[in-house]
This record gives sequence, C-alpha cells and structure tokens, in this order.
Amino acid sequence: MFTERDNGETRALQPHELYRSQQFATAVYRADLAFRLRELGYQVEQSASGAPEIKGYTQEYLDASSPRRQQIKEHLNQEGVRGAEAAEIAAHRTRDAKLEVSHEEMQRRHREMAMRYGNQAERVCLRHRFALVRSLRRARSKQTERSAKRFVMQWRKTSSGTPFRANVI
Repeated sequence: MFTERDNGETRALQPHELYRSQQFATAVYRADLAFRLRELGYQVEQSASGAPEIKGYTQEYLDASSPRRQQIKEHLNQEGVRGAEAAEIAAHRTRDAKLEVSHEEMQRRHREMAMRYGNQAERVCLRHRFALVRSLRRARSKQTERSAKRFVMQWRKTSSGTPFRANVI
C-alpha cells in the first residue's frame, strides 16, 4: 500500500506493520479454527506451518489430494527459491487452465481417490461422530445427575426428611 505525502512524493505505508498485523490476524484465525474444530469433536494438531490440521489423514493421502501444492513445490525446487512470495509467484506461473469437469465426474474422482487411500475421510468423520455421541452422553448423564440432585434437595425441603408415601384410598 502506498500513500502520497504533502510534497507529492509517494511512499510505502509502513509495510513492516502491515506484515505484522497480517501475521497476527492469521494466528488469530488459525487459533479460532482449531478451537471450533475441537468443539465439534475433531482431533486437531498443528502443521509445520502452524495451521490446524484434523488428525487421521496420512501424508500420502494429503499429497494425493493436493496435486496443485506438489506442482508449486516442484517449481520452487527447480528454480531454487523458497518463501511465501516465491510460492505465490510459482502459483501464478504454473497455473493451468481450469478443466471443464462436471460435478458428477469430480465426485467420482474424489470417491475413487478416497478408496485408493482407505477412505480416510470416512474414518475421520466416523471417529468424529463417535466422539460427539460420547460427549452428548456425558453431558446428558451430568444433566440427569444434576436433575436428580435438585429433586432430592427439593424433596428434603418439602418432606422434612420423612420418606414419601403414596396415599392409597
């Protein structure tokens, strides 16, 4: 970003501060995403880049499901460069035209790849569902326990400690 001074000279708007605020915003976003994923019952770990990743996927599966990332890495290696800026440039230089593939065809390709790698997404989702069910059962159990305690406390207050007896006519 640039600004114009009173004398008409153009200069950068504190690029270092903009970069630091971008880093901070990225860290906040990643922390919030990890928190929300954990709240939903997913097991989350931090990647080498600091991004949250859902546990349960092999590196081979992740590489196969991200061929674009592999293409960019190869280009960076060929050029002998590193860093975010170089990766962004590589992404533009290596971008191919979009394929005209129907939704159904893309779904078929995804299912085929998933089967090749043992349906990892399905297993991760099942593990997530089981975790949700367990946490719901625990919550329900705690709620039942609190309700029972409230009932006993109310009963003690109203019955002055004598056992409840049904009036039979």
